[in-house]
This record gives sequence, structure tokens and C-alpha cells, in this order.
Amino acid sequence: QQSPFNVALPIDLPLFTTDQVKDLVKRHRLANREINEAEVKRLVAQVGGHPYLLQLAFYWLQSGQITLEQVVDQAATDEGIYREYLHRLWAVLQQSPPLQAAWQEVLAADQPVTVEASLARRLEAIGLVQLEGGRAKASSPLCQAYFTALYADL
Repeated sequence: QQSPFNVALPIDLPLFTTDQVKDLVKRHRLANREINEAEVKRLVAQVGGHPYLLQLAFYWLQSGQITLEQVVDQAATDEGIYREYLHRLWAVLQQSPPLQAAWQEVLAADQPVTVEASLARRLEAIGLVQLEGGRAKASSPLCQAYFTALYADL
């Protein structure tokens, strides 16, 4: 009972590099908003080059309602523009204690860690980890900072 419309191949977008993000800033006509190279690097460092998170930042920056400094400084908080994204991740984790335990293991480690393969793939699919040679590490400082603070408050 599958839809005939689900026949396309999934596409995994790689994380954007700093140079690619600089190009996107120009394409989004954000260059005239005084976004310099150092600020671009701060944004990339915060979101790890994640395409959706960058697009969300560009949307808010184009709206003129927020500055890049505010985006970066508030990113891992419930006041930031990424709150809904982070809340959705939290909801997914709460539905699966094994997945949440695997994520906490990744957060607690300084180096990539080995996690059960099925859990690692699920964490990767929702965007929380990157897999390097079968070992998992947090996909972005944004997720790492948000969930580290969240678990510390529980």
C-alpha cells in the first residue's frame, strides 16, 4: 500500500562550506546588510553548514526583524529562530528512550562514538549526528549546545 508518487531517490545534501555560504549570502542579496566574512564563519560554525538551518537564517535576515548577531547569540535558546526545529527534535527523542540514550551518549563524548547502527542511522536521519566511519558525532554546535543545556536542566 505505497503511493505511486514515492518513487524518487532520496537526495542527501552535504553540509555547506564557508565559501558556499558566502556565495549564498550574495545570492540572497544579504551582502549589502553588512554581513562580513567573520560573521559568515560564526554562522557556519553554529549550524555546521546545515542547508535548512542556513536557509532559515537567511529568511529571517532578509525580513530585517533580526540581525546576524542575534541569530548566532540566541541560536541554542528557546528565544532563537531555531526553537521550532529544536523542539521537533526533542519531540522525536522523547518518543524513543533508546534513541534519546544514544544521543546522550554522543553528547557526553569528546570524540565520535560507536552507537548501535540502527540508532546511529536514525540520529543521522533526523539531523542530530554525522557518521564518520561508523562512529557518531554531533552534527552541529547548535544541537550540541541546546541539548546539553536541556539535559542539564532536567
